Amino acid sequence: MADAELEYADDFRVTVNLVEDSSETVGDEAWILQFPSGTFDHAGVRRAISDALGWGPARPPFILTDTHHIHSWGAFAESEQIVIAIPAGLASDAIYDGFRRLFRSTRERIQRGRGLWDVGPLGREEAFQRARWHVADHYELGIDPDALMLVSEEEHPEEAGWTFYFEHESSAYAVDFRDSVGLGAFARIRRTAV
Repeated sequence: MADAELEYADDFRVTVNLVEDSSETVGDEAWILQFPSGTFDHAGVRRAISDALGWGPARPPFILTDTHHIHSWGAFAESEQIVIAIPAGLASDAIYDGFRRLFRSTRERIQRGRGLWDVGPLGREEAFQRARWHVADHYELGIDPDALMLVSEEEHPEEAGWTFYFEHESSAYAVDFRDSVGLGAFARIRRTAV
């Protein structure tokens, strides 16, 4: 078998949007897999996404968009974003667990490729800042993330995770980080009415 063709990205993210129908781009829940900069096996990630979605009659319908951006205007950066929309009612625990496995295996390969082994869990302040940014960015609130009011938080040391609860105007948001060891983070974000 030939070696995998590796690609580099300064920002590599996979977002799974749980939507009510195929016309929605953002639903009330999403899973965001944020990877550290480095090289990754693009085809391997696409196969792992397919595996995470499952096969046969249990596989939900989905829409996948894969975007590669190159920015070279004074500075140079590349980003890769894969966005998957699946019906909220068909998002099973098995699919969620499959994306957690995809996150862990891809993050470990990127960190090994960079020679990074002794990287600790995501600290509280970093997790807090990322949580606010995820909410403001994902739900396109058009606000400074500082405008989100922190309601409560929980630490989950056994799973290298944090959960933050925010409110803004008439909505409540929960951001749940798991497996956030090293330079990547797996976030499950949810929006509800207050």
